[in-house]
Amino acid sequence: MSARQTYAFQLILAGPDPSEPAQLERLFEAGCGDATFGACDGVYIADFDRAAPTYSEALRSAIAAVEQAVPGLRVLRVAPEELVSASEIAARTGRSRESVRQLFEGARGNGDFPRPATWVGSMRLWNWTEVAAWFDAEPRAEAMAPCDVQEVTNALLKLRSICERTEGNAPTAIARKILALTDFHDRNWATETFGSSTTPTR
Repeated sequence: MSARQTYAFQLILAGPDPSEPAQLERLFEAGCGDATFGACDGVYIADFDRAAPTYSEALRSAIAAVEQAVPGLRVLRVAPEELVSASEIAARTGRSRESVRQLFEGARGNGDFPRPATWVGSMRLWNWTEVAAWFDAEPRAEAMAPCDVQEVTNALLKLRSICERTEGNAPTAIARKILALTDFHDRNWATETFGSSTTPTR
């Protein structure tokens, strides 16, 4: 069994205000005690720190819990991954700052430590989900990289939105083709997101 990692991500929401006391109670009872709900510039958000064997499972379970807890509350997309510095990586993984430096410079390990996502001045910043997956003691639990997992999730959520407001089954057919071409999502995700008609035949 894959080791559980904690994945930090943000869900962009639409529908009822999730920060109202009654909604927060429903969300907590649905297993969203690892999330903080609020609004930014009128947009509802949920910041999760979810423990799961894989990033895709963390996203799948969080989306399902949010949407099942509050009628009408929908997940629109997953926001960009959290960026962390080398010092933050060290703090989260229980390593020294020097140990992390040796890893990203290739002095330790196999030389495949994730590359920085960006720089702020001279400071390197990494996507935390990629780093967390790299530190997993098991061989890569996901066939897809975390950044690709997020892109596929957002594509599926966008397609669901199109399906809901478009007559005909063209978007559904496209969704089905995408699901058939990727090993990212399991049948449960496909059923929860699009309904059983879009679950690909293996």
